[in-house]
Amino acid sequence: MKHQPNSSSSSSSSAASLLEDKLIVGLGRTRDDATPAEVTLTKNEATIYLAATKEARLEQVKEWDLYLALTQFRTIVTLYFLNDVQGTLKRLSLSFQGDDLTPSSIEIGLNRTYDQLELMKTVDGASLKEFYSTVDDETDTFKGYTLEGRELGQSLFERDRLELLDCTLIYLKGRFDSLLSHDVLRWMRDFLEHRRWPAKDDPALDSWGTDALAQFANHFSGLSLMDGFDLAEAQSEFSLLKKELREEPCFLFSYKKFWEHVSAHYDKALGYSNVLLLGRVSLLILADSSICERGHAWYNRFHTKERANLKLKAARSAFAVKNFGPSSIADFNAPRLYDSWVQFVAPDDITGVPGAVHRRRRNLAALMKKIMAKAVSTYTETTSPATGGL
Repeated sequence: MKHQPNSSSSSSSSAASLLEDKLIVGLGRTRDDATPAEVTLTKNEATIYLAATKEARLEQVKEWDLYLALTQFRTIVTLYFLNDVQGTLKRLSLSFQGDDLTPSSIEIGLNRTYDQLELMKTVDGASLKEFYSTVDDETDTFKGYTLEGRELGQSLFERDRLELLDCTLIYLKGRFDSLLSHDVLRWMRDFLEHRRWPAKDDPALDSWGTDALAQFANHFSGLSLMDGFDLAEAQSEFSLLKKELREEPCFLFSYKKFWEHVSAHYDKALGYSNVLLLGRVSLLILADSSICERGHAWYNRFHTKERANLKLKAARSAFAVKNFGPSSIADFNAPRLYDSWVQFVAPDDITGVPGAVHRRRRNLAALMKKIMAKAVSTYTETTSPATGGL
């Protein structure tokens, strides 16, 4: 009689050895007919066998490699960390596009961003805290998915974390430190930022910003609006302006609103004409290029799906449309523009060989011809008397 071992008394090693033998026999082949040998497996053994078979089959599917790559602990934790970094940089970007932008606020915003990025080297951000709170430490699962390589991934992430933050800080400082030290911004801060002026009874108020005013005026002296500018009069006007407007309600306005209000209401009445020329010049200085990009490239009517970027290769076309294009969309003559464009796509244009046209340009010309033919056909059908069109 064959002995049937009790599951409670059998050791784990003998069970594992028995299972291994049966799997080898089950996967092996006989020497005679090369067919799998018949073997009887228990339910648990069959489950393990099927799991091993499934794993082996999955390894042959390329999507499985992608799944394993996307469920790596290092990959997911880095994405959450980058979301924290992106949030910090987004706040800096929005501050550059704000209405109350001043040289001081630029410096404060940049220094605050630097401090926050340095802090993130050791302190987790909101997104990273959310990630760690969602991970099941016992099973290493995240929202139902098993995280691969957690221990190694954690150590690699800590290294990546420092490297990413250091690179970001180096890039930001390389780009913005020169802006903070720029003479024009320094003159604006020391001369035109009214909220930094000393108190009315402070002796330093009389000389505050006088040298910066002279340097700022000299820097922009080549502008046509500076014709007839009198530096001595401007310094005298500025001395009065600092004292007289400090008690006015407009003194509580932001930088932009303050100088717009003073320029609109105090130009002729109190005789601030010379100093207000410099205030108006400062309002035309932009720390962010988004206004230029949207104003020129959109032409207030259109833009591309890639977002309107004022790149060098597109700058000439954007300015040409803005300055030499039609004054309104109603004046846009598509057929005439199309004829001019088709004439531009001509032999000898690129290759220099008679009768030869670059393939890419030839295909684009064919596409434009189809588009124009369809537009003309649609227009004809719409305006035909039979259809009741106008």
